[in-house]
Amino acid sequence: MGGAQGLAAGWLQGSLLINLDTEAWGEFYLGCATGVDVNVRHHYVSEAVPEGYCVSRLEVKGLRGGHSGVDIHLERGNANKLLVRLVRELEQLTRLRVAGFQGGNARNALAREAHAVVAYPVAATALVESYLRQFEDVLRQELAGVDEAVSVRMQPAVASTVMSAADQHAVFAALHAAPHGVKRMSQSVLGVVETSNNLGVVTLGDDQFFANLMVRSLLDSGAWMLAREIEGLFQLLKPHC
Repeated sequence: MGGAQGLAAGWLQGSLLINLDTEAWGEFYLGCATGVDVNVRHHYVSEAVPEGYCVSRLEVKGLRGGHSGVDIHLERGNANKLLVRLVRELEQLTRLRVAGFQGGNARNALAREAHAVVAYPVAATALVESYLRQFEDVLRQELAGVDEAVSVRMQPAVASTVMSAADQHAVFAALHAAPHGVKRMSQSVLGVVETSNNLGVVTLGDDQFFANLMVRSLLDSGAWMLAREIEGLFQLLKPHC
């Protein structure tokens, strides 16, 4: 809505606004869903990559993506959520440490790609590689008929620092728990999404973590309800959030 916000005061006259918004040529909508952005910023502590660790770049790619309003109900994969899930599962297998994360490029788009730079014990390399193949198979089963082209890859990378263990646990636990997708379907307009959320952008590096979550709802109260829930979740990252 940057264009509307940039209008000079007094340029428009009137008491009613009709929003002509659509994604299909030859059609228009009368109305608009409420949108609320939840922007999360957190300063974390870094430390040196532990001795005996190697560094790799994990990538989730090949997703279809789409518009976070028009396509949110299609159950397509979100690269941010899938990669966070992978990080959390690898943490259970080995002493994984995170050096960086980048996913999504627009707040109103379903993230098609995401990558993370991680470090883990050299002795666990074969275990990590094997698990990535298993994880890709699982995702292709889960996303069958929706995102069959999803891929999980690993390649060598370089990093000198990683997040502190405490910050990593807090940040990735919150991202893992953060809602994404349809929250509630409309009970008055059948087949229409009433409230939803999109984890659109995640960046992590240089001691700074940022995430944008875009909430949409046909009801103002529904948008603010979900936005406050997300806000409450990430407030657990205090005192820096």
